[in-house]
Amino acid sequence: MEVLRKGVSEKSSLGWTGTFMKEGLALFLLYLHDGKKLQQGSRSMLELTKHAFEFRLEEYKKGQNIKVEKTENEYFYELFLNWKDTTKIENSDRKKILDHIDNLMKKRVEAIMGANRRNHYGECAAYIAAIGEVKEKLGEKNAKHIYMSHYADMYTRRSAFKSELKSYGWIKR
Repeated sequence: MEVLRKGVSEKSSLGWTGTFMKEGLALFLLYLHDGKKLQQGSRSMLELTKHAFEFRLEEYKKGQNIKVEKTENEYFYELFLNWKDTTKIENSDRKKILDHIDNLMKKRVEAIMGANRRNHYGECAAYIAAIGEVKEKLGEKNAKHIYMSHYADMYTRRSAFKSELKSYGWIKR
């Protein structure tokens, strides 16, 4: 909770470059995702987390006698899950974390849309998808589609944004 309060609580919804926000949110969403199989949004969070740790499989294997028959992402996720098993978060804290991330993302998407930063639409869609996927893993039925549809409905005239949502699994109904 301390990391969430101090490391992932940027006051401004824009200007996250050079801060821990993107990677920190990705790390928390990946942690909250309960399951071995990742969907599109959570795979993006895995990529951001792996990048934050500067993980390179070839570097990791140096000096070790290990044979890896997985992709770099698969192997990193396996290591991540092993670490996750050693650091437990209470269910009440899970809800607080997800609510905090949800509030940050609402502000972030609003700021990006307000500033017409089209180059960040894909990033927003990835986080929105990941949040929906986590909500589903925590028991909310059809949460990903409902959550993504909420954002699509808020920005009906942003076809580029809706296209990004579709690339993360949103289906217009």
